[in-house]
Amino acid sequence: MPFSPGAKFGRYEILSPIGAGGMGQVYLARDPQLRRAVALKVLGSHIVASPEHRDRLRHEAQAASALNHPNILTVYEIGEVAGHPFIATEFVEGVTLRKRMSAGGLDTGEVIDIFSQVARALAAAESAGVVHCDIKPDNIMLRNDGYVKVLDFGLAFVRDPLSIEEMSRPGVVRGTVQYMSPEQLRLEHLDSRTDIWSVGVVLYEALAGRPPFEGTTIGELIAAILGHDPAPIAAVTGGRVPAPFERVLTRMLARNRDERYLRVAELLEDLKHVSFELQGSRRVPVGAAANSHEVKTDDVTLSASDPSLERELRPRDTRPRGGNLPTDLTPFVGRESEERALIALLGRADVRLVTLTGPGGTGKTRLALHVARALAPSFPDGAWIADLSNISDPRLVPSAIAQALSINEAGGASVTDLLVEHMRGRSMLVVLDNFEQVTDAAPVVGRVLAEAGTIRFVVTSRTRLRLAGENEFPVPPLSIPDESESRRD
Repeated sequence: MPFSPGAKFGRYEILSPIGAGGMGQVYLARDPQLRRAVALKVLGSHIVASPEHRDRLRHEAQAASALNHPNILTVYEIGEVAGHPFIATEFVEGVTLRKRMSAGGLDTGEVIDIFSQVARALAAAESAGVVHCDIKPDNIMLRNDGYVKVLDFGLAFVRDPLSIEEMSRPGVVRGTVQYMSPEQLRLEHLDSRTDIWSVGVVLYEALAGRPPFEGTTIGELIAAILGHDPAPIAAVTGGRVPAPFERVLTRMLARNRDERYLRVAELLEDLKHVSFELQGSRRVPVGAAANSHEVKTDDVTLSASDPSLERELRPRDTRPRGGNLPTDLTPFVGRESEERALIALLGRADVRLVTLTGPGGTGKTRLALHVARALAPSFPDGAWIADLSNISDPRLVPSAIAQALSINEAGGASVTDLLVEHMRGRSMLVVLDNFEQVTDAAPVVGRVLAEAGTIRFVVTSRTRLRLAGENEFPVPPLSIPDESESRRD
């Protein structure tokens, strides 16, 4: 039975219905004990006696709780009230990607931001042995602050026989046909490459304003997925979509999964390259706004606003783990004088923000990392890097830094507040790489400097941040020795 606003469900107070699906109803509710809004997913009375649906709800909570990532929805509780099984999760204020695509106005920069965050979530799942198996626009939620959450791990395949049974297994097909990989339709064993395919279908749809595979019946749609290559994105969009996307989509939608990206991390790395290649053309309109094509879907399992469920029950990790700087595998030559000068500058007690400026390709990142490695032993809480090259929306900077520092989000608190709380009282060196496209986020850096007095930042950017106390460190191009000089004895 549906619950009306004001009704009590265990300790929760129902505020309003926010979605419905084949398994039941989703409500916005309030947890009076912790004073926070939650999303309650409650099994419908028509299926409450079904062992399969009860197992799926439990599996959904367990699979999400096995993960710990800011792009995956947080599960607070699983339980049962008056015979009604439920899951309580964080409530996400925003819209699904389905609704965002339908509204139009997407551009290439926003597409890169969204799908890079989706890839980060799935890379975390992959590392934990979890395959989502049901990626589609309805299961990707866009928060009002620009952050992305991946929803609904109810069909996930989990490689952990000690804790969670494999719900998606050979011989069983679940999900939405439009986004299924060929191996799903053939009832084959699945790995993370099936998620890569599904993300490719969604990416194609976001760019073209139409799905890559279509059919008037389920049989025709399955035949298209199994036997037809999608039309090139350039042909569908009249060349509007930049060419690097074609390269990525070709690998994601390879029918032979051995020809796809082998791991989600490889896809994420390629998206970073695409972002770099699109410098100067990140505002190209794509999707429905560009093509005015009505997108149809056979998705009948979830409402477009159904904020299903995921992520961890455990609290956020509050201690750094020594840093995340990559290993330098090649000799560092040609910048010895800049290295000495930068180390000396950062050794001054009054210097807490140094911005390495200069044109692209001058080696700012490598110099910053080399110096950070050299200084890391001086910082008890580690030396860290947050790569911002894949971000164009300044609102995402706090979350990108939090993710780099292994700070998990907590319900109700802003990411910037969590960042300041985490860094206050700690001695850390943080490299913020490629800040030039998110300079409007400079006040976040200023606030951390003001409230966390032992933090030091090294920023690489083509322009200054224009903050009080900033020390600009120009990095000129490396000079090429004169040939006549090099031939002298």
